[in-house]
Amino acid sequence: MALNETVIQQLLDQIRSLPLYKDWQGFDHPQFLKDEVNFKREAAHRATQLLGKENLQQLISAGEFGSVLDRLRKLAASNNLLYQSVPASGDLRILYDPKLDPSSFCLAFFDLLYGDGPTPARLARYTQFLEMNNLPNYWTFPTYYLFLCYPESELFIKPGIIKRFLELVEASDAWTSKPTPHAYSILLNIGQELKERLHEYQPRDMVDIQSFMWICTRAVNSSKSLIPPDRQEEFTQLFQEFVQSYLNTISGHEHMERYEKDRQLGRA
Repeated sequence: MALNETVIQQLLDQIRSLPLYKDWQGFDHPQFLKDEVNFKREAAHRATQLLGKENLQQLISAGEFGSVLDRLRKLAASNNLLYQSVPASGDLRILYDPKLDPSSFCLAFFDLLYGDGPTPARLARYTQFLEMNNLPNYWTFPTYYLFLCYPESELFIKPGIIKRFLELVEASDAWTSKPTPHAYSILLNIGQELKERLHEYQPRDMVDIQSFMWICTRAVNSSKSLIPPDRQEEFTQLFQEFVQSYLNTISGHEHMERYEKDRQLGRA
């Protein structure tokens, strides 16, 4: 895989194929900031308040492991980056796993954020802890918090988005279904290379790059959609209103629980 000029131009063409971004000329594009960047920067600022090194150290030293877990949930609830509608199977499912020991998990999580060595090495220790304790190992949980605590260098790995983006740049071989230090190193390198290749558009950090990746994959999905391009903005707004109004009701929660049970039966 090489992010050469041809590939970069194809990615730019994908973004500009969306009506909202047809005049996209840089990472300061107002609609781009509004839709994808601003809320992530706000979440990153919130992460410094909730998960700062000294704050976590104090809580762990005092044995307040429940408070640490509450802060993880609180940061997750501040935006829609993680799937949380069904806690037992969502992106926070590790926190609801009956095998989770709060004290040892908090120590492993602290090491993931603030331990010695580069991030891939810390991720390796974190995944080893999960395997030793028979806990679920998946991309979204550790990379979400790394991304918000270190937005200048870390990348949030949302499997569906990253897999589609890797297909766009002909780098599908980089994908692994579970996080490994080697795979994360490769994905970070791709993110950093993309940032360098887009330097004339003035990306500031990995928040910009992750947002760029997401919009590129969204454009590809839209091109395959049954909804006409000129009606996609209207559909998106209506769908967001539906999610906010229905899924937060009792009926909505019951619907999602039935949906998840059906999915599990289908995989059985």
